[in-house]
Amino acid sequence: MAAFEENFGTWVQSGEPLDALIEALTPFYGSVRAEMVAVTETTRAYAAGNIVAWKGSGMVDKFNVFTAMDDLVCPICEEARAGNPYALDADAPPYHVNCRCWLQPVLSSEFAPG
Repeated sequence: MAAFEENFGTWVQSGEPLDALIEALTPFYGSVRAEMVAVTETTRAYAAGNIVAWKGSGMVDKFNVFTAMDDLVCPICEEARAGNPYALDADAPPYHVNCRCWLQPVLSSEFAPG
């Protein structure tokens, strides 16, 4: 995991697509595992970071899970999407290796439009 940690920040700052992170990790893990690590750990990092920010904002009390809605979506992720919304302390993606789920905040009722 050290290779991921060493390359993740640089990749985020670069604004490059995920393929660039996969390429940077390939010498450490091989191409198949590099893709698995990049997808899974990027999903984990962004979900965790979002939740920390949402908790700190005081404006968000839940999140929704979204999937790509394509043929690659597995039953685990489909079930997670169907269970929306979740409290901020609920389990967040990744739900498995290569999980592509992402989160969207749900504003607290006092901040929600309408």
